[in-house]
Amino acid sequence: MPSSRGKRSKALRSQRRRDEATARAVAAPVPGEVDAAPVTAATPPSAAAAPPLVAAAAPLEASSASPDVDDTEVEILFEGHVGVPVVDFLETSPAVLRSAVETALSRPGGQGFITLSNVLGVPDAVMLRKAAIRLGEHNTVPIFNTQPVAHMRRPGADKTRRQAVMRPSWAATRVASARLDRLCDLLFFVFGCRYVASEPKILVSMPGAGPQIPHGDDAETTPVGTPPRTLGVVLALDDTASLDTWPGRFCDDWSGGEGVSVVRTSEVERVHLLEGWLILFRGDAIHRGVENLSAGDLLRRVHAYLRLANEPMSAKWLDSTYPAEEVP
Repeated sequence: MPSSRGKRSKALRSQRRRDEATARAVAAPVPGEVDAAPVTAATPPSAAAAPPLVAAAAPLEASSASPDVDDTEVEILFEGHVGVPVVDFLETSPAVLRSAVETALSRPGGQGFITLSNVLGVPDAVMLRKAAIRLGEHNTVPIFNTQPVAHMRRPGADKTRRQAVMRPSWAATRVASARLDRLCDLLFFVFGCRYVASEPKILVSMPGAGPQIPHGDDAETTPVGTPPRTLGVVLALDDTASLDTWPGRFCDDWSGGEGVSVVRTSEVERVHLLEGWLILFRGDAIHRGVENLSAGDLLRRVHAYLRLANEPMSAKWLDSTYPAEEVP
């Protein structure tokens, strides 16, 4: 005859089986519904291998687009913003560096600008900064800023953007010239043509200076071409240098046949240069120097031109610019 303890154990096991059956019945999905529980260790391997985005996809009803949405909105918002590439001058392989420079500076299709990082080491940047600090309003000459070059001699001309040629006797000048020579070597590697560099200058923006008018540097009547006849260089001495660019916009892209290029303010791309970086750009690429919002600090950077060796720079070209009309 079974003991009372055996009867209680059998009753408990029966009750446990009934409870488990009830729990399974409650947890069972209603026909037509989808179980949204996360994948567990018991999930079959085929389901567990599905991409996370597929497993987390929203229902079709929630992701369907409204018929009123314009599919071209993204293209319109980013029209013209093709970007200025940044390439490490020291660490990038020669093949990649060559391809990047050629792609950026060739027409048609190129942006017209390329930024090269790590051109100057820290000691050289310090040396150049010390030389640049010597230059201020008293020993520089004004260049055009908010008016064309032809208006510089008129009363009330904006003289807050200035420049001076670096003295040949400065050690910093030899450092800057050596870097420009390396750029000429790079361009020979890219285009197979010899370039020569102008004398390096220090650009100085006085406190409160406004932005330059958009312009191209090569104002001659014949196309700049590819390889580019002229290239501009801006070299950063600290982390405050910037340049406004219009990638893919050139001063021979005339509007209406009137000889004036038009650029939109909404399409400007400000390139920020860190210490030791430089931006290299075609002579026909439209750009402008940025404003100096400081109440007391001067902005300084190195500026130079590179020119094909068989087309030396002329005094007429150096005194010319190609202004562009800026519209909203």
